Amino acid sequence: MAGSVYQSDPDAAPDSEFVPGGLRHLVAGNRGRLLDARRTPVHVVGVWAETGFFEVEIDAFEDAGARWRVPLESVSSYQFAAGGATAGGTDLAALREAVARCDVQITVTAGPAAREHGKRRLAGECSQAHAWLTGHGAPAGFDPEPFISTCSGWPQAQDWLGSYLASRGLAAIEGQITSGYVSNPGRAISCSGT
Repeated sequence: MAGSVYQSDPDAAPDSEFVPGGLRHLVAGNRGRLLDARRTPVHVVGVWAETGFFEVEIDAFEDAGARWRVPLESVSSYQFAAGGATAGGTDLAALREAVARCDVQITVTAGPAAREHGKRRLAGECSQAHAWLTGHGAPAGFDPEPFISTCSGWPQAQDWLGSYLASRGLAAIEGQITSGYVSNPGRAISCSGT
């Protein structure tokens, strides 16, 4: 992962030392790892059939200690250390039922009126944000490329954004979304724990 902002372990154990993740492996305390390029090590913290999620804690790298709440049906994106505890009987049945109940895709199609209403609201919010930010010293436009190519931040811009979000009562939710996204950018996760 040369050039990556994420840490990794070049001496990670081979996949052959783990078993593919299944619902039966979702037992608090079980150790495993995410099937990402760096094989991020985790352990299971909790499992909730009633909400359809399990939670893992990251055991290494820059996110050590972070917790991710993950849909039960995503357990196949993990592998677990052989010999760990397994769920069975009514516990396993409850997890299977939860997946059947929760693993549903829905499509919400906006009609023309809702679409136009959404566009107007978004334009109004963008205008309000632009006015607030430029009124507090932010430039009307800038080139983000130097910050992207050097993986560096712009502290003043972070301050402007933080102040704006606080002024709109959005700082707490932004903190939850940002930490979840930065910690786990390729996955849909629940930041609120609900």
